[in-house]
Amino acid sequence: MSGYRAEGVVLRTRPLGEADLVVTLYTAEEGKVEAVARGGRRLRSRLLGCIQPFSHGRYLLWRGRTLDSLSQGELVRSFRELREDLLRMACASYLAELVDGLTPEREPSGAIFSLLLEGWGFLAASPPETNLLLNGVSVFELRLLNILGYAPQLWQCLSCKTAEEGEWYFGIRTGGVLCARCASQDETARPLSGETLGGLRQLAGAPLARAGVLRLSPGARTEMRELLKEYIVYRAERELKSAGFLDLVRG
Repeated sequence: MSGYRAEGVVLRTRPLGEADLVVTLYTAEEGKVEAVARGGRRLRSRLLGCIQPFSHGRYLLWRGRTLDSLSQGELVRSFRELREDLLRMACASYLAELVDGLTPEREPSGAIFSLLLEGWGFLAASPPETNLLLNGVSVFELRLLNILGYAPQLWQCLSCKTAEEGEWYFGIRTGGVLCARCASQDETARPLSGETLGGLRQLAGAPLARAGVLRLSPGARTEMRELLKEYIVYRAERELKSAGFLDLVRG
C-alpha cells in the first residue's frame, strides 16, 4: 500500500465490525474517498476528534484494494455548531449527502471542496432562522449543480429560446424552463410561478452571503424546495434520505 496526505471534510461515517468506522471524506487532493478508521468507534481513539461528521481535517491515508485506511488526522475545524442545533444539523447533513450523491469517487474538484466548506461555514455562522438557512441551502444546490454541469436554464425557453414573459414550466428531464407552447415536449414539466422563477434567478450564481436578501411567500418557498429536490433526485438517480429529514425539521 502507498500512503498519501489529504485535506478533507467528513461527509458521513458508518460502523464496521465492533470498533471500526468507515469514513467517507471529500478531499481537495483525491476527491471522494472511503477509508477505514481502525478503532474509530472507541472513546479513547486518537482519531475520534477528527472523524466526526462535518469535521475538517488533514489526514494520512493508505491506499487499499477496496477501502483506504485512515491512520492519522489533524483537526482543522470541528464545525461543532452544526451538531448542536437540529436545523443546522439537518441542513449540513443535506449538503453532505448532495456532494456524496452527486460526485463519483476519486474525481477531485477544488471548487466542490471549497463550496462545501463555505456552505458549512455559512450554516455555522448564521442564526438558526429557517428561511435564511433554507435560502443558503438553495444557493448551495444551484452552485453545486453549476459546478457539475447540471445548472438549470432559467432565462429562456430550452426549446424555442423565447425569453418573453408569460406562463412558464420547469422540465425536470430537460433541466430548465419551458414556455407554455413547448411544455408538452417534456412529460416531467411542471407549472412554475413567476415568484418562484424570480427567486431561482436571484439565487443562481449568488454568494451565500446574499442568501438573506431573498424574500418569498410560503407557497413560493415550498415550490422552490420541491422543484430543486425533484431535479436533484433525477440527477442523482436516487432519493436523498437527508432531504426528508430536513423537510421534517423545517415543518
